[in-house]
Amino acid sequence: KEGWNEYYKTGIRFSDKEIQFLLDHFKRDVPAEWKLITDVATIIKNGDNRPKSLESELVGIYDWDKTKASQMRNGVLSRMEELDLISRVKEGREVTYLLTERGEQILKD
Repeated sequence: KEGWNEYYKTGIRFSDKEIQFLLDHFKRDVPAEWKLITDVATIIKNGDNRPKSLESELVGIYDWDKTKASQMRNGVLSRMEELDLISRVKEGREVTYLLTERGEQILKD
């Protein structure tokens, strides 16, 4: 219950320790997921930080059709936000993704 109360107040879902555990797990045991996370972080860092341009980059990298790229984009962005790797800035209907300090750090490691 305490964790949920914190989430409702701050939007933070996991503790730093839990985030590090999950990132280490992906890196060590789920290489395809880790590659997708780091690819998306790189794409965002390089300036394709809007839904359609990010999706277009994923189509090019992974040779997915637009439907699959959209589904994969949505899933990985949700996970990355939960893991404090990105933040979303919304202006009206427009969304821009930004790397957090933790998101920048995974690209350096």
